[in-house]
Amino acid sequence: MNAKASNEDHKLTSETEDKDEPLTPTKLQSMLVVSQRILTFNTKNIYFCDYPFDIDGCAAANFIFCKNKVDATGFTCLNKFTAVIDLTKDIDFIWKNIRRRSREYINQARREGIRVSLNQYYDEFYQINKAFHHIGGFGLIFGMDIPTVQTMKKYATLFTAEYGGEVLGGNLFLEDENHIRLWQSAFNRHKVAKRKAALMGKANRLIYWEAINYAREKGIKEFDFGGIWVGEEAAQDYHKRNVNSFKLSFGAEMLPRYIYKKSYSPAYRLAQSLNTLLGPRLRKIKWL
Repeated sequence: MNAKASNEDHKLTSETEDKDEPLTPTKLQSMLVVSQRILTFNTKNIYFCDYPFDIDGCAAANFIFCKNKVDATGFTCLNKFTAVIDLTKDIDFIWKNIRRRSREYINQARREGIRVSLNQYYDEFYQINKAFHHIGGFGLIFGMDIPTVQTMKKYATLFTAEYGGEVLGGNLFLEDENHIRLWQSAFNRHKVAKRKAALMGKANRLIYWEAINYAREKGIKEFDFGGIWVGEEAAQDYHKRNVNSFKLSFGAEMLPRYIYKKSYSPAYRLAQSLNTLLGPRLRKIKWL
């Protein structure tokens, strides 16, 4: 696959793919290109795309959770799974398909006065997300891959939960005409009382339910919970199994997906290697 795409950040919609012809971006159903600068490197993360293809003008291209597995020259392919809800189903069916306890928590969140906001509190969520990454040791060192407020406003849809005047946390989604996918989720759970932690769990479920309704009202067809863990990775990590259980409690179907990665810059590949080697130590450094 030697097709080239422009490095402009935009959504594309196109014709049905003809498998007898070389794949080009104009034959893809849709995609969302998110540009992020890591140090001096311009990277492109491509979502909602069926196949990977080469992109000009960037140090690295990452095609996130493609639906099809293909041989793509120069790309590394990672086999993954995600949890998906079919939003073309009746809303009552979707609600009844959620596990009873999760439905109870959603109703309790409403009764207890938790309020969900759309595309507000960007600064508050950014700070919560930064702390969440730092404490959990997630992502790149020094939080270099955490979406900035500007990036969130440009590309994403933000749902936040507020209780008693405090923003508890939120979920950041990416969407196009047919898909919505969890991008980042963060709640300020560090060293909080059990009651508040429980409140955050209810708030998180309410956010997902509001996001499902939001997407369905827009005519979006697929709700993607942003990946789940399988195999030894899940078996050896209690936290990951809990996250899986949480996502699947919404009645989501587990489906295979594929991540394709390609680096065009030797310097970027070196930086990646250093992050892998030094990351676990450097993440312990206080950078907030």
